[in-house]
Amino acid sequence: MKKADDNSFYFMFIFIFSAVGILLIAISIAVSLSYTSFKNDAIPCDGRIIDIVYDRSSERFHPVVEYWSQGQIHTKEIGYFSSSMEVGQTIALLVDESDPMDAKAVDEGSFVTAVLAAIGASFLIIGASFAFSLMAKRRKILRIKSSGMLLLADITGIAEDLDNRRNGQCALVISCSYEGSDGRIYLFHSRPSWCHSYDIDLKRKMPVYVNPDDPAEYYVDVAMFFSSDGSGNPGAF
Repeated sequence: MKKADDNSFYFMFIFIFSAVGILLIAISIAVSLSYTSFKNDAIPCDGRIIDIVYDRSSERFHPVVEYWSQGQIHTKEIGYFSSSMEVGQTIALLVDESDPMDAKAVDEGSFVTAVLAAIGASFLIIGASFAFSLMAKRRKILRIKSSGMLLLADITGIAEDLDNRRNGQCALVISCSYEGSDGRIYLFHSRPSWCHSYDIDLKRKMPVYVNPDDPAEYYVDVAMFFSSDGSGNPGAF
């Protein structure tokens, strides 16, 4: 898998969640404006719930209300339902003066608007959070690569990350070690990366950037060997 493809996957994830969130918020605003316009021209009246029907296609309950408008009794199934509603209950309605069959519950517009806005905000927050997290991790990489100490480590092993699968393929984790001038052995592990094991040249040195003040903070740079997972996550972050 190419690195560009991985980057596209993450950017597409962010784009889809953010776009859906913005779209739902825009729809909630449109619904709110439409309901406000309807409310300004509608006539308030009381309606009595005579039945509550279940719509299998939408898996929702819909109250059937009976109300008096323009000298006649009208029956209408409305789209707003609350668990507190019951047959025989009187609820507040708004009826279009020019079309008495166009009736809505007083709370219908605000309920739909709130639901759409809440779902849209959730999608937008998820997309934004993922984007900020990705940017923060990339900034860590840039920081440690610019200020960290570069070590050329020996590759000691390649393992599959069984918990990280994509298209039937497991991501790979590369283990490597470096012997310091004091004889101490330092062990490092890369983040899960996407490539075939036969693409890795085990004889080459693995570049590892280490924070000199905190050796536990490091970044195994697998880019020179094969495409990384595109997430920008350093080895120990």
